Amino acid sequence: MSSKEDGVGGLQGGKGIGGEEGSSPGGNKRERGGRGEGGVARRRRVEGAPVCLEHCPGQYGVKIGRVYVWDLDETLIVFNSLLTGSFMEGKKMDMEKVRALSTFASRIEDMIYDLADRGFFFKSLDGRNEWCFDSAQEHDDATLDPGSHNFAGDGLVGVGEGSGGGSVGGRPGWERRLEGLRYRVVREKYERARTSMEAKSEVLGQKGFDGAKAATDAVDELTDGWLKTADEVLSKIWQFETAVDRLFSAQTPSTHLHKPDEILRYRKPTSEAAVSNVVETHINVLVTNGELVPTTVKLLLFGLEKHFHPSCIYSSRDVGKTACFSDIVRRFG
Repeated sequence: MSSKEDGVGGLQGGKGIGGEEGSSPGGNKRERGGRGEGGVARRRRVEGAPVCLEHCPGQYGVKIGRVYVWDLDETLIVFNSLLTGSFMEGKKMDMEKVRALSTFASRIEDMIYDLADRGFFFKSLDGRNEWCFDSAQEHDDATLDPGSHNFAGDGLVGVGEGSGGGSVGGRPGWERRLEGLRYRVVREKYERARTSMEAKSEVLGQKGFDGAKAATDAVDELTDGWLKTADEVLSKIWQFETAVDRLFSAQTPSTHLHKPDEILRYRKPTSEAAVSNVVETHINVLVTNGELVPTTVKLLLFGLEKHFHPSCIYSSRDVGKTACFSDIVRRFG
């Protein structure tokens, strides 16, 4: 995955990562596309100068080889096109297979919204989307204990998409603090689910865990291993997770979209000799138009959470993909 001739490039932009126009990890070679309209349209290699972490300068460094930017729906997973039926168009499928795909897609959709509502505050965060987890931390009140907090009675309700109440600048401080608390819990659950299958089953609930695996396994079989192929590709990219976690603990996305220079979490050493231990890794970053909470739930249900650090999940719904790409370049470029 590290050569320039790979089918997936380094830091990517344009059609190579976007929704229906993104490259397909499954199917035959013709369906995947090459480096033209259906494959990676444009790519840019991020040269990996060693990064010296501020809290341990001169002792440990992480050299970022390449940053791989992905979309989710219709790129890493097949989902929306199954609901609309567009995935089946033009393919020689018998009606039994078509009905099975539609049934499983509807089942997965129900699981996504059930889990998002039940354990990830989707109803109260409806219309209160954040572009990344770290942006919500700016207003999070650390004195609020989620273990004793009355989420049902704290007065925070969803504002609904397009209602006009979702503007960050127009929301009072108490709402922003309660939003921050909820996003903190969502992130903690996501991080806990990444540690082991046992922890993941606790986060999803055993019934939800078993149901999601059965449904996604069935869809994967009916789509000729699309998800399995995506999982294998992502696994080849993501390496040295412990080292990368240490990097992210020092360098998180800018919480101020228009003032990225205000938050500088790492510095490049003056020379290679300044870093005594350098680990090189390639990393995966997700930029999707979906809202942050449903996107997080999708990653968990489809088993892709292990490939994406929570600091590497971006929702472009409100800020646009250009802003997300700019922040990625600021962090890793």
